[in-house]
Amino acid sequence: MADKPSVKRICMNLCRIRASTLERLHDLTDGALSRIMRQVTADDPIAPLLAEPHFKAMDRRLAIVLHAIDDFVRESSMEAVLVTDGFS
Repeated sequence: MADKPSVKRICMNLCRIRASTLERLHDLTDGALSRIMRQVTADDPIAPLLAEPHFKAMDRRLAIVLHAIDDFVRESSMEAVLVTDGFS
């Protein structure tokens, strides 16, 4: 299933990102985002809140976001994209 190009389009409008935000996004790769979301929603009284395809879509979209950030860094520079914020 393909994600809408709007996800990538939004990322392409990205100018800058905090280093701590990028670090956290990287921490959520390799399925960590969907695992965490499954855990935090499992005990909800109206669980399941999301179907399995939605969890997979979160991981796919995170990969799209990170790829767009990497493209932007390659087109400009790490210094132009990352804002050092003291939280990483």
